[in-house]
Amino acid sequence: MWTQTVCRVLASLTLALLNFTTITASHSKARLNVYFEPQNMESTRFFKSQLLPLYENTELGDRVELRLVPHGRAHCDNVEKDYVCSCPHGDDECELMYLMSCILHDFRHHGHAVDTIACIQGQSSMQSALDECIVPLRPKQRKWYGECSNTFRGHYLSWLQGLRTNALGMPLSNVPFLVLDGHVNDIAIENLQSEICAVLAHPKPAVCE
Repeated sequence: MWTQTVCRVLASLTLALLNFTTITASHSKARLNVYFEPQNMESTRFFKSQLLPLYENTELGDRVELRLVPHGRAHCDNVEKDYVCSCPHGDDECELMYLMSCILHDFRHHGHAVDTIACIQGQSSMQSALDECIVPLRPKQRKWYGECSNTFRGHYLSWLQGLRTNALGMPLSNVPFLVLDGHVNDIAIENLQSEICAVLAHPKPAVCE
């Protein structure tokens, strides 16, 4: 049986081959992929304590190319011209996954959606996410996001998130799962800022000095 360490090494190699992220050790921007689940407690803690504060510092956030992948250990199948998903924490989590996928599809730069996704992360239901996150932050999109989440489009976009997750080449045993500059990085789960600063080229943001 492969050890978790071996699996993580293989995952890093797979990502490099697929050109998901650059393997350059130090450059003007850090490239961060975050694989997570909408109702996973550790994912929620990461968003609140690490990712959201990172983007609240505009100088540092502007130096990160972010891809958010809300899927984790969910599973989606093509059933009768639609995609049906099952999620580790139940149907409510799947609905949040559909909503997140619809939102992220609207943003070329996922960093611009961090505030909304962080708000949705850990919500108990689609309704609470719409009321507490979409209405206050993106009121003009409330109707569209609600419709997208409940139709083929949202289900399909979530299936695509599953393909991105599967491209890691291994099933995820834990989330969040971070890939920084083409390498699996567990340290960044607790110390994201310092790990981002470590891969940035000079001149670095003031917070890194």
